[in-house]
Amino acid sequence: MLKRDFLVASNIGEEPFPIGALNLLGVEEKVDFVDFFATLYIYCTLDHEKLTAFTFKFANKDGSGYLSLEELDTLVRPLQQSLCNLRIKLKLPNLKQDS
Repeated sequence: MLKRDFLVASNIGEEPFPIGALNLLGVEEKVDFVDFFATLYIYCTLDHEKLTAFTFKFANKDGSGYLSLEELDTLVRPLQQSLCNLRIKLKLPNLKQDS
């Protein structure tokens, strides 16, 4: 399966963590079962400390050992968007009841 098709079919979209995990595994175009399972395994089995280190490793694209503002933005923007979407979903039922 092509990487972009996998991301769409699994409803991942452009989330940086799974994309970063696939990139770290060397997946460029095609995702096979082993790649998918390895990504899932990484996400589900790492403890907090190792997951933090893994996340830092994929975010630190230039390998400097520090996160630039651009690299930090790559991590924060999807979280910010998810929170906005959650707020909208939580407020929508209230808006429907008021009208």
